[in-house]
Amino acid sequence: MRAYQPNSKQNRMHHAGDLKFARSAYERGTNLNLLHLLKERFEWMNHFIRADWIGLELGSGIGASRVFIVSKSLTITDFNDSAWLDITNIDACKTKLPSSSYDFVIVSNIIHHLAYPGSFFLKH
Repeated sequence: MRAYQPNSKQNRMHHAGDLKFARSAYERGTNLNLLHLLKERFEWMNHFIRADWIGLELGSGIGASRVFIVSKSLTITDFNDSAWLDITNIDACKTKLPSSSYDFVIVSNIIHHLAYPGSFFLKH
């Protein structure tokens, strides 16, 4: 038996990993499922964060946290050089950012992207 191979028109995952496409879809605001998912991913954190706290997010992806997190001073970072990031090309395992500069750090949905997730937890 041969494995099923969808043709390119049937493949709905052709934008997987494309942050610019995902950011564009987010900014259009037309995907209500995406907006709901992001709201659920971040808003619960506000029970533990004050608006006057200084925060850092590692692995920000499309940078949606800034919309949902109450902190007025949230620095968003990622391992790429996207224009919407405050700090670009940051390796979450080797940030070299002073931890004493932040009241909280957000690390949401990135562990599976790390080459050595165990070392991330050992260093932080």
